Amino acid sequence: MHRLRELRRQKGLSMRELGEQIGLSESTVSLYENGRRKPSHELLCRLADFFGVSVDYLLERDLFSQPSRLLPVYGTIRAGRPDLANEEIEGWHLSDVEDADDCFYLRVQGDSMEGAGIYDGSLVLIRRQTYAANGQIVACLLDGECATLKRFRRDGRVVALLPENSKYQPILLTTDDFDNGSARILGVAVEVIRKLV
Repeated sequence: MHRLRELRRQKGLSMRELGEQIGLSESTVSLYENGRRKPSHELLCRLADFFGVSVDYLLERDLFSQPSRLLPVYGTIRAGRPDLANEEIEGWHLSDVEDADDCFYLRVQGDSMEGAGIYDGSLVLIRRQTYAANGQIVACLLDGECATLKRFRRDGRVVALLPENSKYQPILLTTDDFDNGSARILGVAVEVIRKLV
């Protein structure tokens, strides 16, 4: 199971560490990775759940799909009033985005972007960049510690971070706020993943 090795390495785990997480010995993990032993269906399901992939993916039954990578999920970002964006990785999520090295996920908290289909608890894939075009949804850091997810709109020297919910007011800034570092674009949203229930 070559993909088991790939997923383990992407998550930064040694064979011993993965074994401790799943309840296997290091030597057993090695046997599975080298294809010298086949895991039971129950173990396959546990491994798939652990890495956030399908059993078919683990068994390489999806040969026609794009290669996927595990990307970090960083804390939460407010889609409401700005709040702290936690720098610690809270988990990992599989993505087949092409420029994966420049991307990460943020978990949304709040309802200010519901009109854009971004609900409380959604995962938003962010492409790292420090600029945005009008109409793009951005993750913006305010005052060096508060991050928020809003639609970007610039008109001359005025920058508005616009909610997609009439219950919330726009956040109004100037280009000076970006020049002096009190506001900074972390990246733009490129994909939303949400639970249906």
